[in-house]
Amino acid sequence: MAKELETQVALLEKEITSTREVFSKLDSAIEKISDVSNCINKMLAVHEQKIAQTEQDTEDLFHLVEKRRLELNEDMKELHSRITTGQREAQKEAHAQVDKIMNAIGDLKVHIEQKDLKQDEARWKLEQKMADLEKRQWFILGAASILGVLFGNMDFLMSLMS
Repeated sequence: MAKELETQVALLEKEITSTREVFSKLDSAIEKISDVSNCINKMLAVHEQKIAQTEQDTEDLFHLVEKRRLELNEDMKELHSRITTGQREAQKEAHAQVDKIMNAIGDLKVHIEQKDLKQDEARWKLEQKMADLEKRQWFILGAASILGVLFGNMDFLMSLMS
């Protein structure tokens, strides 16, 4: 029994030694896992920081894009307002020019009608003067003919008078 006991003690010692080796290896593995866990925690912290920074950058970009969109909308509204105002002013100007042209045409028409009346009056006066001249011409021609006949027959008339 003593031998058996020694054998069992030796076996237990061997098992304890091998258990120590296993525990030593487990301790080493736990240390390595702990180191890896620490590295992973550091990497996660860095990644979380990068993700947070990316989220902040994305939010900043979103706000900037929204700000630019609102500015663009305001600029487009202002441009539309300017175009509309310019169009209204151009229409008013065009209508004013058309009114001026129509008034000028009316004035020109009145002036032409007055000038036509003056020309008609001047033509009528000229025609009257020509008619008067023609009457005088025929009168003078008739008188000259009568005088010519009288002077041409003066001998005859003298003989009648004597």
